[in-house]
Amino acid sequence: MKNRNRLDTDGVKLFVTPMAKAVADAAMQVMGGNGYMGRYAVERLWRDAKLLEGGGGTLESHQKDMTRDLLGKSAII
Repeated sequence: MKNRNRLDTDGVKLFVTPMAKAVADAAMQVMGGNGYMGRYAVERLWRDAKLLEGGGGTLESHQKDMTRDLLGKSAII
């Protein structure tokens, strides 16, 4: 069951991170220069979306972990 939870969390991060970045980038486009100002929530959301890529491991490391878990512990990736 432990591997199943890990597959779920890795999969969610791989799906959500690019989506969060795309949404935050679109919001920045709409806000224009005001989107970079700290008084608007868009600036924080954009910054947080960018940090999702590296926090808890890079997206590439999550892909490797998922592949290893799906193929079995003996797989060398």
